[in-house]
Amino acid sequence: MSTDFEPSALREKYRHERDKRLRGDGNEQYVEMTGQFAHYLDDPYVVVEERPHCTTRSRSRSSGAASAACWSAAACARRASKTCV
Repeated sequence: MSTDFEPSALREKYRHERDKRLRGDGNEQYVEMTGQFAHYLDDPYVVVEERPHCTTRSRSRSSGAASAACWSAAACARRASKTCV
């Protein structure tokens, strides 16, 4: 079984398509969400519920997202809480 797959040709094809879509004005192309566009900041599908501030304190140290996830999982397991996700 033979295929005519050329990784470098495919890479070049995608590079060409990407270059067609890049704009020279970079981040300047985006509109500030103020004035007539400020209403786009409001999400009509989200209900904001006030809740009390968290008053429990804990000590932990993490060195990245994976480490923080492990610490959170361990804390949830210790509390055997079904509310921790």
